[in-house]
Amino acid sequence: MIKHHKLLQILCCAITLFTSLFSSGCQQQPTLPGSSSLQLEVVKEITLSPEVAEHLGNVVDRIPASPSEDLLALTNARSPIHIVVVDYNGDLVEVVGSEGRGPEELLWPRYFGFDQENNIVVYDNDLALFKVFKHSSGSVSSYSPPSIQDMQIKGEGYFEGTCKDKWYILTSSFSGIIDDSTPIVGIFSKEFELLHTMGRYDPLFVERSETRSVMRSPTLQTDCERKVLYTSHVKVPFIQVYSMNDQSLIHRTEAMPPSFKLSDTFVSTVYDFAAHQEFRRDEQSTNMIVSHNEHYVITSFFNNTTEFIETRDSLTRNYFLAVYDRETYSFIGELPVEGTIAGTTRQGYLIEIIDDNPENFTIRFLDIQPVTGG
Repeated sequence: MIKHHKLLQILCCAITLFTSLFSSGCQQQPTLPGSSSLQLEVVKEITLSPEVAEHLGNVVDRIPASPSEDLLALTNARSPIHIVVVDYNGDLVEVVGSEGRGPEELLWPRYFGFDQENNIVVYDNDLALFKVFKHSSGSVSSYSPPSIQDMQIKGEGYFEGTCKDKWYILTSSFSGIIDDSTPIVGIFSKEFELLHTMGRYDPLFVERSETRSVMRSPTLQTDCERKVLYTSHVKVPFIQVYSMNDQSLIHRTEAMPPSFKLSDTFVSTVYDFAAHQEFRRDEQSTNMIVSHNEHYVITSFFNNTTEFIETRDSLTRNYFLAVYDRETYSFIGELPVEGTIAGTTRQGYLIEIIDDNPENFTIRFLDIQPVTGG
């Protein structure tokens, strides 16, 4: 009877795991606070083709998606330096750019994505140039960023396609000075002329002048349908919502996701390597992206682990999603995920990296759904 009971337990776990990769599983697995009202659906799993693998190296964990076609873009942190465009089946579409300083070349393509015509757009931090690679003609256009006192283009992020022919691009301060007037977003024309600035650092940073720039790097996503902009920062869980019409602040979330660790230490340990490692592992979470779909606004964050500190394998971190209502911005719940959330498809699915080995690079499209009664 005992053996039969154990067999039933094992069978229950196996069935539950098979039917829902992200459910709370059998009784031994805890349910996160708030997660009982949400569930994740794996819409699609894609392993990039061997032809794509030939062009991959140490892939940057940001995968922008085309706003109008089923295309994704990837780039490498080190050689080979270029942008690799793939379709939703994982097949190669094109390789854009190569390493160098020439008109069609790149050195540091960490801020990249698509425009509305599916051209690849890059801000190269080392070259200090915007470049637009036009796939229809094969030509490349370059634009110098505006020279504005105490403002620079942030070196890493996404181009998502323009809203009403305007780019919303992350900026940062040269001096590191933060006050209520320091913007974090530049509004640019399609030809990258600066039109306005908007957005502010989270009040937490304004109140704490000792915080350093490494801790407050911003993230953003545009919501053209609702004409709002979502911003967050890598070391705080809060989202600020701004109007695109008048650049005013509409809302700031205040809820703390249960697994987010917000340290009072912040960066005072940054010059003590051992203390900084402990701080990163035990005291402070890191926000990766802010995104949205039809119903939710979402942040993705991780907590470092001892295994990550020892191996530097990013997939050994603990990853989570914090989910907010897109109408009211109220916190709904938190969900654990297996891998790195690297972007959002044009359909609103989260792009999750579950294997970053170039020879077996695998991503999944995830959809967040409310739990419905049986």
